[in-house]
Amino acid sequence: MKKLLLVAGLLFVSQQIGCAVLSDAEMTSPEYIINSGYSTEMAEMVNYQKSKSLAEEFTSIKPVKRCKRTKFGRFWRRCLEYIDPMLEDDSFYVHDIEMEPRTTDF
Repeated sequence: MKKLLLVAGLLFVSQQIGCAVLSDAEMTSPEYIINSGYSTEMAEMVNYQKSKSLAEEFTSIKPVKRCKRTKFGRFWRRCLEYIDPMLEDDSFYVHDIEMEPRTTDF
């Protein structure tokens, strides 16, 4: 009888420990994602998908750094982005992809 009560008590305690889970809002928060070892870019992607699925306004968690460029510098940068699509810019995962080239690309 003592063994049965002991086993029943252990099962009850282990079930209570297993029920201590996180909510969806906590698991998709940027702090939780970053503290779990993922990058800030991953947290940004999760935030973007979350706001897109809920039809809410997307707010970035990282500040956007824009440097001042001249007209020639902006044109040259757009030419390089057009030639090399792997060039790093601030529109990762947030831009719309156009499949055909246009004259307004530059």
